[in-house]
Amino acid sequence: MTITSVAVAGQEYGNPWNEELGKAHAIQRHLLARDAGLIAHADCSAVCRQANAVGGDFYDFLRLPNGELGIAIGDVAGKGLGAALLMANLQATLRAEARRVPSDLADVVASVNHLFHQACFEEGYATLFYATFNPETRVLKYLNAGHNPPL
Repeated sequence: MTITSVAVAGQEYGNPWNEELGKAHAIQRHLLARDAGLIAHADCSAVCRQANAVGGDFYDFLRLPNGELGIAIGDVAGKGLGAALLMANLQATLRAEARRVPSDLADVVASVNHLFHQACFEEGYATLFYATFNPETRVLKYLNAGHNPPL
């Protein structure tokens, strides 16, 4: 039985699992960037559609301490609740590390990789595209860690 069929069964029979899955879905949607208008002279928009109610795909826009905009697109292997939990860990780790050394993409992603690997089970992995945009110079720098080419 898949998570999707459990959710449908929960709707039909009042299963408490459906309520928990609904809460997880709401939390995950809240974690995704809602305000892409973080920077002047740049329009950003994004949408994320999970295969199930929750999953491992994410995007994020980060206002960095040096005035740049961080842009992330990630995908944790797997589907459902397990992938969603790891996605939240990956996103939180990236947010923290990007603020620590905002101008060094390689250092940020290497640190995120190390910390994520410690939190992950042996078969777990993620792909990540991470970029910074400088609104003054209009320069976009990026690092792709195994993700499908977004540009």
